Amino acid sequence: MQSGLSYVCTSAWAGAAKTLVQRPLAGDWPLKIAPPVFISPPSPALALLYCFSAKGTGQLHRINGKMDGAMYRKILSDNLLPSARKLKMGRGWVFQHDNDPKHTAKATKEWPKKKHIKVMEWPSQSPDLNPIENLWGDLKLKVRDSLETLVI
Repeated sequence: MQSGLSYVCTSAWAGAAKTLVQRPLAGDWPLKIAPPVFISPPSPALALLYCFSAKGTGQLHRINGKMDGAMYRKILSDNLLPSARKLKMGRGWVFQHDNDPKHTAKATKEWPKKKHIKVMEWPSQSPDLNPIENLWGDLKLKVRDSLETLVI
């Protein structure tokens, strides 16, 4: 079986979930509590690009600002190839990413060809088949469970 390297851009804190916050009435803390307020955290709060394979995990990259195709290719250059070397992927590995417009742009499709990287074909209009999504689900649960109560 051929080993693959999956690389995906995702938001680690996606969604518009509301959080219950209880706050003190001015000057009366801790005797009285104001009615609860529901706040919506900004979403996404953190965007990450990460890769993994059967051989282990690669570099994690925090995305600052809005990512376009040029930024995506720069991140691949700076992180994907070093990760493949660190994981000792050799020459037979296959790169996997979905049909996001940044991934399907002409310049982005040319990048792996120039680097002699095989790319897995992705079915058009398919559900998200990328196995890394399972890791993001686990991360979201761990972060949610570790957050302390916010008092404003």
